[in-house]
Amino acid sequence: MRWSGWMCLGVYLVLGLWTEPAQAQRQEFDPDKARQECSNGVTIYCLALGMEAERAGDRDLALEYYRIACTSHPTPGHLRACTPLLHLSRQMERLQEEVRPLEKRCQDGNKQTCFYLGKEYLKIGELNRGSDLLLPLCREGYPSPDPNDYGACYHMARGYERSQHYGRAQELFELDCNRNPGKARASCEALLRMVYVRKESEKVAWSQVQEFRWLEIALGVLAVMPLVGTWLWYRQKPWAWQCLRAGPVIAGICLVLWELSPKEGDLPPADRIVGVLSFLAVVGLAAMAHQKLQEHQDISPPNPPEPPTPDSKV
Repeated sequence: MRWSGWMCLGVYLVLGLWTEPAQAQRQEFDPDKARQECSNGVTIYCLALGMEAERAGDRDLALEYYRIACTSHPTPGHLRACTPLLHLSRQMERLQEEVRPLEKRCQDGNKQTCFYLGKEYLKIGELNRGSDLLLPLCREGYPSPDPNDYGACYHMARGYERSQHYGRAQELFELDCNRNPGKARASCEALLRMVYVRKESEKVAWSQVQEFRWLEIALGVLAVMPLVGTWLWYRQKPWAWQCLRAGPVIAGICLVLWELSPKEGDLPPADRIVGVLSFLAVVGLAAMAHQKLQEHQDISPPNPPEPPTPDSKV
């Protein structure tokens, strides 16, 4: 057998080993058994049936199974079994209808439902809905029902941070940390991290301002000077001509700064062309302004003679 034959056989065996577990898992799923278990209140089977229906494109049937999983979950605390229901109903624009029973429990004073429903809202990207439930709990210092979980302030701050509302996130982290540093260790660590990142960002921004190169200033002034010179030329006033005569001096200073400034690399040819043309335009305007001043002095009337004094008559 040639090498190509051995390679084909090897690929076939590898693919067979790879796909065999998936096929076996697929064969192990019994829809009838899953429906029976789901009707008995076994949440995992309801979720599996919902995923199968969603994979098949029947979103309404999937939503029905997810609804059963959410309402029949034996744990009255966390609402993780409701995450698929909230996520799919949001996609189908039916979120308000599906969360009405949970919202009712929250409005009736069940703070635990408010806490976990607020977390679920943050999971599916409903920041405003989540803040409506978690912010009041955060202000009153409501702790998590689960000792291994974090409080309302931390989860709301994380939601703000993921949505890039960094100022609000820092305020909540700080509130949680200052209120109880021992229990709110996660908020304190997040606060320190945010303060450090903000300080480093401010340092970088300030260093960028300080590193504003003279090259950029000189090139900008040099590029604008012909436009300003043209405006002065059309003023046709002696003071404007005097300003134009000073143009080459300013342009020369810009060129010196341009040459002395640190350059990360070669300047683009377009920048050099703009600089040279701007300098030539400024020199030309200065020469014409000098000529205009000479002509103005030639045609200006001579000064009148001084009146005679008494001493001059003697």
